[in-house]
Amino acid sequence: MEAQKFPSTGEKKMENIFNFQSSLSSGIFSKNRAIEVFLENPPSPKHLDDMINANNDKHIYFNNLGKVLIKLFLNIPISKEEAILKEHEHLILSKVLFKKKYPIFMNYKGDHACLNKLRTVVLKKKNEDELKFIIKKCIRHMQKEFISNVKSGDALNNPSLEGVTLRDIKKNKDKYFYRFYFMEIAKRDGIPIEKFYHFRSWKNRFCMNIPKSITKESLFLWKKNPTFIDKIVGYIKNDLTKSFYEFNIKKIHTLIGKWEKVIDKSGQNPGIMQIVRSFDGKGSKLPWTVSEVSIAIKHTLQCLK
Repeated sequence: MEAQKFPSTGEKKMENIFNFQSSLSSGIFSKNRAIEVFLENPPSPKHLDDMINANNDKHIYFNNLGKVLIKLFLNIPISKEEAILKEHEHLILSKVLFKKKYPIFMNYKGDHACLNKLRTVVLKKKNEDELKFIIKKCIRHMQKEFISNVKSGDALNNPSLEGVTLRDIKKNKDKYFYRFYFMEIAKRDGIPIEKFYHFRSWKNRFCMNIPKSITKESLFLWKKNPTFIDKIVGYIKNDLTKSFYEFNIKKIHTLIGKWEKVIDKSGQNPGIMQIVRSFDGKGSKLPWTVSEVSIAIKHTLQCLK
């Protein structure tokens, strides 16, 4: 399969990509487009600054770009000083905007007002991707909590885990996690326990009873155990925002680090701009924006009602 092609900085006409001025006149940056782009209970400004600056000094070629990307994705104001990017940083930013399907593609060099307009653009994923993204994070958190309860001995009191050891659970976390919450319900209603799994992963991909993605049936079955649903909702409302900010900042610093390693290995020969032009985005999965996560949270909570 061919790698995704990105536009060069000189390309002016491209499907679904618009000039900044025409975007303003068409209302694409109107207040209606910037509704609900904040998450509840974000980290304090000082804590955010500490996280953003923690690894930024290590970046040599993309020092300001790291801050701009973090603040763009997390909807944090970008200062005039931060918006001053080097030519190769502009090129990378252009590629990122294109890959994230922002509705504009323009010459924003040194224009912090433009970048601050960009961060309010509302992006949205597919409904199924939203649900999978949020639920996956919740299940991962709940499984960690489950392992902790097993270590303390509390979870092993559950009849569905009789005779099971911590070693058994670590070998097959999914199996015993769902047995803990749903084995009694599965036996009572005559439903294969695999039907309660959140989706088919590489570990259990050969088990055809497990759905490929989160389905209406999955949600219907989960609602048979209100405790399970309450734990998901509780994590979304109390802990997800903090972990999302931390993950995004770490992810962007990691991406910047990868790009810098490519330049270091090349010895800057044939030059930074030519190296950056060759970046095709392969292996550089971009994190979600605040607006994408905010909409995904609302969608997931609605589905869990």
